Order: sequence, then structure tokens, then C-alpha cells
Amino acid sequence: PALAASIQPRYLVFDASGDLLFTDRGQVRKISGGVVVTVAGNGSTEFSGDGGPALDASIGSTPIIAAEPGGSILIAQADHFRIRRVTLNGVIQTIAGTGINAASGDGGPALTAAIGQPRSLVVASDGTIYFWASVSGPNRPGVRRIRLDGVIESHSLYFRTLSDLAFDQDENLFAIANEVYQYVGSAWVKKADIVARAISTSSSGDLLSLVYFDNQVFRVDQGSLTLVAGVGRPSAHGDGGFAALAYVG
Repeated sequence: PALAASIQPRYLVFDASGDLLFTDRGQVRKISGGVVVTVAGNGSTEFSGDGGPALDASIGSTPIIAAEPGGSILIAQADHFRIRRVTLNGVIQTIAGTGINAASGDGGPALTAAIGQPRSLVVASDGTIYFWASVSGPNRPGVRRIRLDGVIESHSLYFRTLSDLAFDQDENLFAIANEVYQYVGSAWVKKADIVARAISTSSSGDLLSLVYFDNQVFRVDQGSLTLVAGVGRPSAHGDGGFAALAYVG
């Protein structure tokens, strides 16, 4: 049972079935029907296993994950400069990156492109993959995307640091670069002047929520903020009570 499991969750996302996926010490695990199961990673911090079972693969120490509409799982390995996919039959394969900390290859296959260290990852409803990666050298980091045909291209150059990306139900792209930004037309526009570290959509898909540095969760709606959870103190108390009165840090 999930309530009895020993876990150290770091990055969380819901898959297409509504199950909760999370990273845990070099593994990707899932809570389904109240039970925790491992779906990828052997706990090693190395890179290995392409073309084989995801459970036997090494996926790095701090992978970032995203769920694809068809049920596959994407794993971004910043420490190995690659993005990988775990298919529905449990096979893992690199889909982007050559293992080099640089940015190159726009207009060509993502598999032969250098992508740097992917730090945020999100998938549009049509399956297009968006990510932001830090890079070394003169290359300026930016948001890039991988099309359905496997071709990689630049989406936007703006942020020198970016911690998260998310789509809302209307396919508007949001980013956390300290403050909350939305991509409008061909430019990033600040939507909320607060310091945040993560952003996501609600389970219904119609509300954008974010995690605030003061151990609180807010909802962003047309630029206004509504407190959802947290009293602003780091702890883990309040189960069974009102979320706004709970400790969520």
C-alpha cells in the first residue's frame, strides 16, 4: 500500500489514466489503486539500458518526468544530457540528446541534436514535447520542442533560468522563471509577480496552480491569485482538515 511505502518523492505528475507518477532516488514510481509500483530505473545514477526494460535501466539521480497523451512516460536526464521515453510495454529508449552539454541540431532529428541539461519538460495535447535546458559555453538556453516527426527546433529564447513549464486546458504555455509567465503570440508575458518554483494544472485541467516559496499553493486565474493550501510554514501536518490551514512545506 502507498501509505506504508518508504518514498522520497521529488518530481510529480499525473499520467493519462490519472495515476500519480513520481521520481524517487533514481527511479520512476507510480501510485495506482493505492499501490506503489516502480515503472523505470534501477536506482543507479548512471546512464544505461536503451532498448531494454525500463526497470533495468539507469536513469540518473534526479530525473524529470512528463506523461504523454498516449500513456508513455518521458524522462529527462539532466546529468546525462538526454530525454528518454518509456513505452507502454516497458521499454526505454533515448529520443533526444547526444550526451553533450551544448545546444545544436535545430531542424534535424532530435536524436542527433545536443540538448544540454533538460531542467523542465511538458507535453502538449498533440504530443509535441517542450523543454528548457541549461547549456554550457556561448549557447543561450531557451525553450525547444520536439515535433511528432522527431525533429527538434527552437521555440523561444528568453529565459536564462527556468524551473518549470505547464499547459492549461486551452493549451496556453506557462513557465516559472522566478515569476509566472505565459507565452502569448510570440513573446513571454509576466502573469503573476510572485516568486514560485513549480507550476502545474489541476486534475480537471481548467485551473493553473503553482507552488510558492513560502510553503503555499496558489491558483492563478486570469492573473489573480487564490490560496489553495498551506499556512506558510514548512512541515507536514493537517491531514483531514482544511487545506488552507495545513502545513505543506
